[in-house]
Amino acid sequence: MKLHFAISYCLFTLCFFCQNSSRPKEGKSPPSQITLSFEMEESVSGNKLYRIYAQKALLYEDKGEIAVIEPRVYFFTNCQITSYLTAREGKVFTKTSDLVAKGEVVVATEDSIYLFTDSLVWNNSAQKIETDAHILIKNPQAVIEGEGLVSDAELSKITIKSEIEGKSDYEFK
Repeated sequence: MKLHFAISYCLFTLCFFCQNSSRPKEGKSPPSQITLSFEMEESVSGNKLYRIYAQKALLYEDKGEIAVIEPRVYFFTNCQITSYLTAREGKVFTKTSDLVAKGEVVVATEDSIYLFTDSLVWNNSAQKIETDAHILIKNPQAVIEGEGLVSDAELSKITIKSEIEGKSDYEFK
């Protein structure tokens, strides 16, 4: 009798945990849509601002977000690509078209400037890249490290929020 009760209790517990583990977590709703080979373009008055590609995208209509896996974002000025961004994952906010990138984020420009960081935000209305994370900027003439940054997508107008460290071959006259 005790063995029968113990076996029944174990089976009940196992079934209970299996049922609960297959349910979505509290507060996490499933995506409205899942898209493979995702592509989206943001433009204003016919002028391209950016184009995003991702291996996979999950649309959460209720949150107004699109989660993207391995995004590549191309930024445009006057219909020309001026820089691109890669990351492990990101989000697109559908109401503002702001972007968040996380995980091994790299921004590279056409003139060989590279920004490396863990995370950043593209503020679409201000047309600015922002981060509070550690940054490393490399170009053919210099290497600069610091904490936090505000910049345009071309990395031509950069403000670093903290003291910086770096080295350069540039000689002042």
